[in-house]
Amino acid sequence: MTVTCGCSALTRQHILSRLKGELWLLKAHWKYVAFAVFWFAYVISMVARNFVFYFHEVGRPLLSDRGFTLLPNMEESEIVRIVADTPIKVVGGLIGVMAIWTLFGNTTSTTKPYMYNILERMGSVFLLGQTLRFFTYSATSLPGVSVICRSDAAAEYQPQTWIEVFFTRFAVSPNSNCGDLVFSGHIFTLLTFIFTFQRYSLSVFTKPSPDPAAPHTRAQTYLKVFNYSLFTLIPLQLICILLTRRHYTVDVVASCYISPLIWNWYCTKWPGDDKPPQAFVILAEVGDPPPGSVALTTLDHSSSPTATTDPEQNV
Repeated sequence: MTVTCGCSALTRQHILSRLKGELWLLKAHWKYVAFAVFWFAYVISMVARNFVFYFHEVGRPLLSDRGFTLLPNMEESEIVRIVADTPIKVVGGLIGVMAIWTLFGNTTSTTKPYMYNILERMGSVFLLGQTLRFFTYSATSLPGVSVICRSDAAAEYQPQTWIEVFFTRFAVSPNSNCGDLVFSGHIFTLLTFIFTFQRYSLSVFTKPSPDPAAPHTRAQTYLKVFNYSLFTLIPLQLICILLTRRHYTVDVVASCYISPLIWNWYCTKWPGDDKPPQAFVILAEVGDPPPGSVALTTLDHSSSPTATTDPEQNV
């Protein structure tokens, strides 16, 4: 005997609705996405790093650093290097789980963000910070910190011509870059991931209360405690960076206050762009919309007297 449940069909309908919403948002902002990919893949990962590496001088003595005085040099320790990369991977994994979970759970909630909006905010802050890093680390060339950047081995990776700077050398390996120091990209990325998870985790993983003044549920309280516990990863990341001599102490300290400033500035400047198409959801049963249009059905008109399908007004 086969038992069927309407809940499965409803869940599939909601997931399909969310997927259609994701595609709609991606289609509405494809130019921005294409520009962001180009900016990161070419300008940040290639030209900016090659530019500062081109002016890097091998053999300059290491600067006096209080962090290096207090912490031993464990650059050759494979265990410490693995631990140094763990915090970013852990929080990055949480971001991935959260992004996927936007398709499930309370999918009919008008306060639940779309995966696109989460990744757009995080990616925008990340690109902004990486762009500002270029202006700081290219303005003043500090002596290399790692053994490779202070030895003749750097010549193996260092671009020799402007053609290599702009066209032929894609710099992604940490060992193939020297000079991109102030401020620390590791700390900046970790903090951006943590801020992103804190901003969206409650609305993604828990069901919102109809009464905004109602106290947090037990699940929401536990999740908030977990969110704050993620900040304990920052000292671990900071110490491991200094132990492996990836940055000077000034790099990681500056990143600890520059990163929150960038995040708060962006969230203040664009506080509402993380919302889904407000008061709307794309329904799976509507069918294929005509070319150039999107079929939308209103869920809640409390925030607007008149429904609109303009993505610029609702995202």
